[in-house]
Amino acid sequence: MAVNDFRLELLTDKTEREVEELLHQYEYVASDHNLDRGLILSLLRENEIANILHLRENGFCRVLTENGKVLGLIAAEKSAWDTEHFGFGVGRIRNIVVSPTLDMKKTLLAREAVMKACLSWMKHEKVKCVLTRVDLDDVLDIITYEQNGFQLADMLLTFYLNVSLSSTVKNPESKGSIKVRSFQKGDDVALMQIARTAFRNDHFHRDSRFPRFKSDELFAKWAHNSCQGAADHVIVATMENERVIGFIACKIEKLEKSNYGVIDLVAVSPQHQGKGVGTILTTEAINWFADRVETVFVGTQANNKASIRTYEKVGFRLFNTELTFHKWLELDAKAQ
Repeated sequence: MAVNDFRLELLTDKTEREVEELLHQYEYVASDHNLDRGLILSLLRENEIANILHLRENGFCRVLTENGKVLGLIAAEKSAWDTEHFGFGVGRIRNIVVSPTLDMKKTLLAREAVMKACLSWMKHEKVKCVLTRVDLDDVLDIITYEQNGFQLADMLLTFYLNVSLSSTVKNPESKGSIKVRSFQKGDDVALMQIARTAFRNDHFHRDSRFPRFKSDELFAKWAHNSCQGAADHVIVATMENERVIGFIACKIEKLEKSNYGVIDLVAVSPQHQGKGVGTILTTEAINWFADRVETVFVGTQANNKASIRTYEKVGFRLFNTELTFHKWLELDAKAQ
Protein backbone atom coordinates (compact mmCIF):
# COMPACT_ATOMS: atom_id res chain seq x y z
CA MET A 1 0.00 0.00 0.00
CA ALA A 2 1.51 3.36 -1.06
CA VAL A 3 0.84 6.57 0.89
CA ASN A 4 2.47 9.69 -0.57
CA ASP A 5 6.14 8.68 -0.82
CA PHE A 6 5.76 5.96 1.83
CA ARG A 7 4.80 2.31 1.57
CA LEU A 8 3.04 0.26 4.22
CA GLU A 9 4.22 -3.33 4.31
CA LEU A 10 3.88 -6.40 6.47
CA LEU A 11 6.61 -6.96 9.05
CA THR A 12 8.91 -9.67 7.71
CA ASP A 13 12.04 -11.45 8.84
CA LYS A 14 13.96 -9.13 6.55
CA THR A 15 12.64 -5.92 8.14
CA GLU A 16 12.55 -7.21 11.72
CA ARG A 17 16.16 -6.21 12.43
CA GLU A 18 15.57 -2.73 10.98
CA VAL A 19 12.54 -2.33 13.24
CA GLU A 20 14.61 -3.31 16.26
CA GLU A 21 17.28 -0.75 15.29
CA LEU A 22 14.55 1.88 14.90
CA LEU A 23 13.22 1.11 18.39
CA HIS A 24 16.68 1.47 19.90
CA GLN A 25 17.17 4.75 18.04
CA TYR A 26 13.86 5.98 19.38
CA GLU A 27 14.81 4.76 22.85
CA TYR A 28 17.92 6.98 22.89
CA VAL A 29 15.92 10.08 21.95
CA ALA A 30 13.14 9.27 24.43
CA SER A 31 15.62 8.88 27.29
CA ASP A 32 16.47 12.59 26.92
CA HIS A 33 19.99 11.76 28.13
CA ASN A 34 18.58 10.75 31.53
CA LEU A 35 20.66 7.76 32.62
CA ASP A 36 17.99 6.10 34.76
CA ARG A 37 15.33 6.52 32.09
CA GLY A 38 17.67 5.27 29.37
CA LEU A 39 18.60 2.13 31.32
CA ILE A 40 15.00 1.34 32.16
CA LEU A 41 13.86 1.85 28.57
CA SER A 42 16.59 -0.55 27.51
CA LEU A 43 15.29 -3.08 30.04
CA LEU A 44 11.71 -2.76 28.79
CA ARG A 45 12.64 -2.78 25.10
CA GLU A 46 13.12 -6.56 25.01
CA ASN A 47 9.55 -7.02 26.21
CA GLU A 48 8.28 -4.51 23.65
CA ILE A 49 9.99 -6.27 20.76
CA ALA A 50 8.51 -9.60 21.86
CA ASN A 51 5.03 -8.03 21.93
CA ILE A 52 5.48 -6.59 18.42
CA LEU A 53 6.53 -9.98 17.06
CA HIS A 54 3.45 -11.50 18.70
CA LEU A 55 1.20 -8.95 16.98
CA ARG A 56 2.88 -9.76 13.67
CA GLU A 57 1.14 -13.14 13.89
CA ASN A 58 -1.94 -12.24 15.91
CA GLY A 59 -2.89 -8.65 15.13
CA PHE A 60 -2.09 -5.68 12.94
CA CYS A 61 1.59 -4.95 12.43
CA ARG A 62 2.85 -2.77 9.57
CA VAL A 63 6.16 -1.11 8.79
CA LEU A 64 6.45 2.19 6.95
CA THR A 65 9.18 2.29 4.33
CA GLU A 66 10.58 4.78 1.86
CA ASN A 67 12.92 3.60 -0.88
CA GLY A 68 13.24 0.30 0.96
CA LYS A 69 14.26 1.85 4.30
CA VAL A 70 12.15 1.27 7.41
CA LEU A 71 11.05 4.62 8.86
CA GLY A 72 8.11 3.69 11.04
CA LEU A 73 5.99 1.01 12.64
CA ILE A 74 2.50 0.53 14.01
CA ALA A 75 1.37 -2.49 16.02
CA ALA A 76 -2.19 -3.05 17.22
CA GLU A 77 -4.69 -5.77 18.08
CA LYS A 78 -8.32 -6.54 18.66
CA SER A 79 -8.15 -7.29 22.38
CA ALA A 80 -9.79 -10.68 22.95
CA TRP A 81 -10.05 -10.15 26.71
CA ASP A 82 -11.66 -6.69 26.54
CA THR A 83 -13.91 -7.70 23.65
CA GLU A 84 -15.24 -10.73 25.50
CA HIS A 85 -15.72 -8.80 28.74
CA PHE A 86 -17.57 -5.79 27.35
CA GLY A 87 -19.46 -7.69 24.66
CA PHE A 88 -18.31 -5.51 21.76
CA GLY A 89 -15.09 -5.08 19.78
CA VAL A 90 -12.30 -3.32 21.66
CA GLY A 91 -8.99 -2.62 19.94
CA ARG A 92 -5.65 -1.48 21.33
CA ILE A 93 -2.88 0.37 19.51
CA ARG A 94 0.28 -0.84 21.21
CA ASN A 95 3.04 1.01 19.33
CA ILE A 96 3.54 3.88 16.94
CA VAL A 97 7.19 4.57 16.25
CA VAL A 98 8.49 6.96 13.59
CA SER A 99 12.14 7.65 12.88
CA PRO A 100 13.37 10.79 14.69
CA THR A 101 15.46 11.61 11.60
CA LEU A 102 12.42 12.78 9.59
CA ASP A 103 11.58 16.47 9.28
CA MET A 104 8.36 17.83 10.78
CA LYS A 105 6.28 17.56 7.61
CA LYS A 106 7.33 14.00 6.88
CA THR A 107 6.97 12.78 10.44
CA LEU A 108 3.37 14.02 10.56
CA LEU A 109 2.65 12.39 7.20
CA ALA A 110 4.21 9.16 8.43
CA ARG A 111 2.10 9.08 11.59
CA GLU A 112 -1.04 9.88 9.61
CA ALA A 113 -0.29 7.09 7.14
CA VAL A 114 0.11 4.36 9.76
CA MET A 115 -2.89 5.65 11.75
CA LYS A 116 -5.27 5.60 8.77
CA ALA A 117 -4.23 2.06 7.87
CA CYS A 118 -4.68 0.87 11.45
CA LEU A 119 -8.15 2.42 11.87
CA SER A 120 -9.23 0.88 8.56
CA TRP A 121 -8.15 -2.52 9.88
CA MET A 122 -10.01 -1.90 13.16
CA LYS A 123 -13.24 -1.16 11.29
CA HIS A 124 -12.80 -4.32 9.22
CA GLU A 125 -12.41 -6.28 12.47
CA LYS A 126 -15.68 -4.75 13.80
CA VAL A 127 -13.95 -2.87 16.59
CA LYS A 128 -16.23 -0.39 18.32
CA CYS A 129 -13.72 1.40 20.58
CA VAL A 130 -9.95 1.79 20.11
CA LEU A 131 -7.74 2.35 23.16
CA THR A 132 -4.17 3.54 23.30
CA ARG A 133 -1.58 5.03 25.61
CA VAL A 134 0.98 7.59 24.49
CA ASP A 135 3.95 9.11 26.29
CA LEU A 136 3.28 12.70 27.36
CA ASP A 137 6.55 13.71 25.68
CA ASP A 138 5.46 12.30 22.30
CA VAL A 139 3.80 15.53 21.20
CA LEU A 140 3.54 14.54 17.53
CA ASP A 141 1.82 11.26 18.42
CA ILE A 142 -0.64 13.17 20.61
CA ILE A 143 -1.39 15.53 17.72
CA THR A 144 -1.99 12.56 15.41
CA TYR A 145 -4.39 10.91 17.84
CA GLU A 146 -6.34 14.11 18.43
CA GLN A 147 -6.57 14.86 14.71
CA ASN A 148 -8.03 11.38 14.19
CA GLY A 149 -10.78 11.82 16.76
CA PHE A 150 -9.24 10.21 19.85
CA GLN A 151 -10.35 11.72 23.17
CA LEU A 152 -8.42 11.88 26.44
CA ALA A 153 -9.67 9.38 29.04
CA ASP A 154 -7.04 9.50 31.79
CA MET A 155 -3.38 10.13 32.62
CA LEU A 156 -1.26 7.24 33.91
CA LEU A 157 1.83 7.81 36.05
CA THR A 158 4.37 4.99 36.22
CA PHE A 159 6.80 4.88 39.14
CA TYR A 160 9.89 2.75 39.64
CA LEU A 161 11.98 1.65 42.58
CA ASN A 162 15.50 0.23 42.65
CA VAL A 163 14.87 -2.35 45.36
CA SER A 164 18.56 -2.89 46.11
CA LEU A 165 18.93 0.81 46.96
CA SER A 166 15.64 1.07 48.81
CA SER A 167 15.74 2.19 52.43
CA THR A 168 12.18 1.03 53.06
CA VAL A 169 11.78 -0.23 56.62
CA LYS A 170 10.19 -3.63 56.88
CA ASN A 171 6.70 -3.66 58.35
CA PRO A 172 6.18 -5.41 61.64
CA GLU A 173 3.84 -8.40 61.44
CA SER A 174 0.97 -6.08 62.30
CA LYS A 175 0.29 -2.39 62.64
CA GLY A 176 -2.37 -1.80 65.19
CA SER A 177 -5.35 -3.87 64.20
CA ILE A 178 -4.10 -4.38 60.61
CA LYS A 179 -2.29 -7.61 59.73
CA VAL A 180 -0.77 -8.83 56.48
CA ARG A 181 -0.36 -12.34 55.14
CA SER A 182 -0.14 -14.25 51.89
CA PHE A 183 -3.31 -15.03 49.95
CA GLN A 184 -5.17 -18.10 51.15
CA LYS A 185 -7.71 -20.28 49.41
CA GLY A 186 -11.11 -18.76 49.99
CA ASP A 187 -9.91 -15.14 49.97
CA ASP A 188 -10.80 -14.57 46.34
CA VAL A 189 -14.48 -13.75 46.93
CA ALA A 190 -13.57 -10.95 49.35
CA LEU A 191 -10.80 -9.69 47.07
CA MET A 192 -13.15 -9.59 44.10
CA GLN A 193 -15.69 -7.55 46.05
CA ILE A 194 -13.03 -5.07 47.16
CA ALA A 195 -11.78 -4.72 43.57
CA ARG A 196 -15.36 -4.28 42.39
CA THR A 197 -15.81 -1.19 44.60
CA ALA A 198 -12.34 0.34 44.93
CA PHE A 199 -11.69 1.78 41.45
CA ARG A 200 -13.20 4.93 39.95
CA ASN A 201 -10.31 6.89 38.42
CA ASP A 202 -9.39 4.49 35.60
CA HIS A 203 -10.12 5.23 31.95
CA PHE A 204 -12.97 2.70 31.73
CA HIS A 205 -14.92 4.24 34.60
CA ARG A 206 -14.27 7.75 33.31
CA ASP A 207 -15.80 6.96 29.91
CA SER A 208 -19.57 6.61 30.37
CA ARG A 209 -19.89 4.67 27.10
CA PHE A 210 -18.41 1.70 28.92
CA PRO A 211 -21.19 0.31 31.16
CA ARG A 212 -20.38 1.06 34.81
CA PHE A 213 -21.17 -2.44 36.06
CA LYS A 214 -18.93 -3.92 33.38
CA SER A 215 -16.06 -1.65 34.43
CA ASP A 216 -16.57 -2.70 38.05
CA GLU A 217 -16.58 -6.35 37.08
CA LEU A 218 -13.40 -5.95 35.02
CA PHE A 219 -11.43 -5.28 38.21
CA ALA A 220 -13.19 -8.12 40.02
CA LYS A 221 -12.05 -10.49 37.26
CA TRP A 222 -8.55 -9.01 37.44
CA ALA A 223 -8.42 -9.79 41.17
CA HIS A 224 -9.77 -13.31 40.60
CA ASN A 225 -7.21 -14.01 37.88
CA SER A 226 -4.43 -12.75 40.16
CA CYS A 227 -5.51 -15.28 42.78
CA GLN A 228 -5.58 -18.04 40.18
CA GLY A 229 -1.97 -17.63 39.07
CA ALA A 230 -1.88 -14.52 36.87
CA ALA A 231 0.11 -12.88 39.67
CA ASP A 232 3.19 -14.48 41.22
CA HIS A 233 2.25 -13.44 44.75
CA VAL A 234 -0.80 -11.86 46.37
CA ILE A 235 -0.58 -10.19 49.79
CA VAL A 236 -3.72 -9.64 51.84
CA ALA A 237 -4.43 -7.11 54.59
CA THR A 238 -6.89 -8.09 57.32
CA MET A 239 -8.35 -6.73 60.53
CA GLU A 240 -7.94 -8.59 63.81
CA ASN A 241 -11.16 -10.46 63.10
CA GLU A 242 -9.56 -11.74 59.86
CA ARG A 243 -11.87 -9.65 57.73
CA VAL A 244 -10.07 -8.89 54.45
CA ILE A 245 -9.73 -5.13 53.85
CA GLY A 246 -7.20 -4.93 50.99
CA PHE A 247 -4.71 -6.74 48.80
CA ILE A 248 -1.76 -6.24 46.47
CA ALA A 249 -0.81 -8.45 43.50
CA CYS A 250 2.85 -8.83 42.49
CA LYS A 251 4.21 -10.09 39.18
CA ILE A 252 7.69 -10.79 37.86
CA GLU A 253 8.25 -10.16 34.17
CA LYS A 254 10.95 -12.55 32.99
CA LEU A 255 13.21 -11.40 30.19
CA GLU A 256 16.21 -13.01 28.55
CA LYS A 257 18.71 -10.57 30.05
CA SER A 258 17.02 -9.53 33.26
CA ASN A 259 13.76 -9.64 35.22
CA TYR A 260 11.72 -6.85 36.74
CA GLY A 261 8.82 -6.64 39.15
CA VAL A 262 5.37 -5.12 38.66
CA ILE A 263 2.83 -4.21 41.30
CA ASP A 264 -0.06 -5.26 39.12
CA LEU A 265 -3.09 -4.38 41.20
CA VAL A 266 -3.68 -2.72 44.58
CA ALA A 267 -7.06 -2.26 46.21
CA VAL A 268 -8.29 -1.24 49.65
CA SER A 269 -11.95 -1.39 50.62
CA PRO A 270 -13.54 2.09 50.52
CA GLN A 271 -14.30 1.98 54.28
CA HIS A 272 -10.59 1.52 55.10
CA GLN A 273 -8.98 3.89 52.63
CA GLY A 274 -6.90 6.69 54.12
CA LYS A 275 -5.80 4.56 57.10
CA GLY A 276 -2.36 3.51 55.84
CA VAL A 277 -3.41 0.10 54.53
CA GLY A 278 -1.99 0.84 51.07
CA THR A 279 1.37 1.81 52.55
CA ILE A 280 1.55 -1.40 54.58
CA LEU A 281 0.70 -3.52 51.55
CA THR A 282 3.17 -1.70 49.29
CA THR A 283 5.98 -2.11 51.82
CA GLU A 284 5.24 -5.82 52.12
CA ALA A 285 5.33 -6.10 48.33
CA ILE A 286 8.74 -4.41 48.21
CA ASN A 287 10.02 -6.84 50.85
CA TRP A 288 8.78 -9.76 48.75
CA PHE A 289 10.43 -8.40 45.58
CA ALA A 290 13.73 -7.63 47.35
CA ASP A 291 15.28 -11.08 46.90
CA ARG A 292 13.89 -11.57 43.40
CA VAL A 293 14.41 -8.46 41.24
CA GLU A 294 16.28 -5.17 41.24
CA THR A 295 13.60 -2.92 39.75
CA VAL A 296 9.88 -2.68 40.50
CA PHE A 297 7.24 -0.68 38.60
CA VAL A 298 3.80 0.49 39.64
CA GLY A 299 1.23 2.68 37.89
CA THR A 300 -1.61 4.90 39.04
CA GLN A 301 -3.79 7.68 37.66
CA ALA A 302 -2.58 11.26 37.98
CA ASN A 303 -5.65 12.23 40.01
CA ASN A 304 -5.15 9.41 42.52
CA LYS A 305 -3.28 11.59 44.99
CA ALA A 306 -3.43 9.08 47.85
CA SER A 307 -1.66 6.39 45.80
CA ILE A 308 0.95 8.84 44.55
CA ARG A 309 1.75 9.90 48.14
CA THR A 310 2.03 6.26 49.17
CA TYR A 311 4.44 5.29 46.40
CA GLU A 312 6.65 8.33 46.89
CA LYS A 313 6.68 7.79 50.66
CA VAL A 314 8.15 4.30 50.32
CA GLY A 315 10.78 5.39 47.79
CA PHE A 316 9.27 5.10 44.31
CA ARG A 317 10.26 7.74 41.77
CA LEU A 318 8.26 8.94 38.78
CA PHE A 319 9.47 7.30 35.59
CA ASN A 320 6.89 8.01 32.93
CA THR A 321 3.63 9.82 32.22
CA GLU A 322 1.21 8.51 29.61
CA LEU A 323 -2.09 9.76 28.26
CA THR A 324 -4.87 7.24 27.66
CA PHE A 325 -7.03 7.94 24.61
CA HIS A 326 -10.29 6.39 23.43
CA LYS A 327 -11.80 6.53 19.95
CA TRP A 328 -15.35 5.31 19.31
CA LEU A 329 -15.51 4.26 15.68
CA GLU A 330 -19.31 4.27 15.69
CA LEU A 331 -19.15 8.05 16.11
CA ASP A 332 -17.25 8.23 12.80
CA ALA A 333 -19.97 6.17 11.13
CA LYS A 334 -22.74 8.43 12.50
CA ALA A 335 -20.90 11.53 11.28
CA GLN A 336 -20.71 10.21 7.72
